[in-house]
Amino acid sequence: MTTLEVSAGPNDWLISPAGNLVLFIGSEMVIAGVTERALIATLTTPALLDFTKANLPHPSQDIAEAIQRLQEMAGADAAFAKEEVTSSFARVHAHHAVATWAAIETAVEQTLVNHIRKMPEAPTLIVKSAPGLKAEQIRTTTEKDAKDTILNWARALAPKPIMSRYVVMLKAFGLALSMSLDEERALSELVEMRNVLLHRGGVADQKFADKCDWTKIKPGQSITIDVADMKRYFDAASTFAGGLIGAVAKSPLIKIVKQSD
Repeated sequence: MTTLEVSAGPNDWLISPAGNLVLFIGSEMVIAGVTERALIATLTTPALLDFTKANLPHPSQDIAEAIQRLQEMAGADAAFAKEEVTSSFARVHAHHAVATWAAIETAVEQTLVNHIRKMPEAPTLIVKSAPGLKAEQIRTTTEKDAKDTILNWARALAPKPIMSRYVVMLKAFGLALSMSLDEERALSELVEMRNVLLHRGGVADQKFADKCDWTKIKPGQSITIDVADMKRYFDAASTFAGGLIGAVAKSPLIKIVKQSD
């Protein structure tokens, strides 16, 4: 009997980063939906508590005090919920956007690091995909060496958008992904949104405008991520995660383990 191991043993180094990304994106999408519904529900809580208090006949002191405490907490929570619902959950989606890009970046980096360190022919494959890269810019001995190599490799592929670079880098190791232009743009936009949110106070600069010219967002314009934006990002991230796990599963580096019947 021949079995294909896909979650442990000899294939773990290859499968794990992509598999973890699929699980993370799925969980993040569920969390986003639950959070949105919870915030909407939070807006109705003060009114329900007011109604309960007004219509509860002869509550005990303990019940009355409990309702009062809940009213105080609900009042504070409702203010935040109202802001989020009014802004189409901009603050919540900002957090999801940052987390989603971090997961993609980590999965790609670890996938590349593992290939660079485990494949003797890695330097040759890297140079073939980026002829301008110099031999001294490629090091494979330690994990830090591999991460430095990835940075040099990515720079050599500029000015391609980051997702286009990732597709080229993964393909160098036989991991071919099929993404539409819109999907690549959505994820390239996601990383630039992340940079604007974390480093520029949510205000687009010329760098964002140049890298994401399809958005028509101008320098100096405030950026928010609404429900429709986050859906595009989640859809593209899901496609990428599914494509990565599919590409890894087809890798010739997958070890086949023969077991006796």
